[in-house]
Amino acid sequence: MSSVRLLAVSLLEFSFSPLDGKNIKFEPGQFVMLHQLENGSFGKLSRAFSIASSPLNPELRFVIKITGGAFTSILSKMKPGDRVGVSGPFGNFAFRGEERIVCIAAGTGVAPMVGILEYVSQKKLDGKFTLFYSAKTESLVACRGLLDSFQASNPGIKVVYSLTRETPSGWKHELGRIDSKMMGKYADYAKDATVFICGPAEFSKAMKGIMLGLGTSEVRIKAEAWG
Repeated sequence: MSSVRLLAVSLLEFSFSPLDGKNIKFEPGQFVMLHQLENGSFGKLSRAFSIASSPLNPELRFVIKITGGAFTSILSKMKPGDRVGVSGPFGNFAFRGEERIVCIAAGTGVAPMVGILEYVSQKKLDGKFTLFYSAKTESLVACRGLLDSFQASNPGIKVVYSLTRETPSGWKHELGRIDSKMMGKYADYAKDATVFICGPAEFSKAMKGIMLGLGTSEVRIKAEAWG
């Protein structure tokens, strides 16, 4: 591991460098399995995590909520130089060059969206790429510096932050739950876009319902959920 950084209360950013210097090949948005190592081999504990970085990067980045579970407790104690095993990539939750996408995330569900938008930024792709990112409080907004830098680098990228449980002084972004009105305000092309949704199960279900209500074809919706 090359670094670990505190993003917010209970949120950590990890970056892992391949020992041989060759990163794994994956599509933006996919996930891998991280494995505890025992005597240099995969141990009993493992967990799936979305990759929060672009395939063009030399390292793998992850945004992980430390829940107190067996595996995240191990991660929370890691230091630069410590190792984990990686297998994958997995999943069809992948950006494949679509020119119009809408990403909808809550909490650590923003992780694969960071990877997607970083790739769009690095490749200087033309199109419309809008992220709707819901967090309970401003302190729980992860990777904000990165996301803002992607917006600055590519006029096609738009990040819409929305807080559901506080109204901070000076907050210039949205408040409340993501809904069809907010969608229409920032992404009037959503009906014809490829949609990526990632977050808790209840959130994912609600967001899928909104998109279907706007006329988005179900085959264009990719969703990952937990809980």
